[in-house]
Amino acid sequence: MGNVGNTLLNTMAAAITLNVSPALLKKWRGKGEGPRFLVLGERLVRYSAEDLQAYLETLKRKSCTAGDIATPLCGVDPASQCTAEEKETVR
Repeated sequence: MGNVGNTLLNTMAAAITLNVSPALLKKWRGKGEGPRFLVLGERLVRYSAEDLQAYLETLKRKSCTAGDIATPLCGVDPASQCTAEEKETVR
């Protein structure tokens, strides 16, 4: 599985590392999203520092578009990328 010496973080420490809430990490776990995690025993959740770093690497972008989809976080209105027909279906 990897380096046993790798630092394991609880949910709160992982949330602080990623600058998200512990509730969001819990939500991601339930949906199969976010960083990989370990379950020790029945309920003890831990994140490896290595896996958190790997997850952050997957989020890096070179531009404000992911494929052809614009993101509002980059100041681009995704609706401006839609055709007139697509805009009508949203309304």
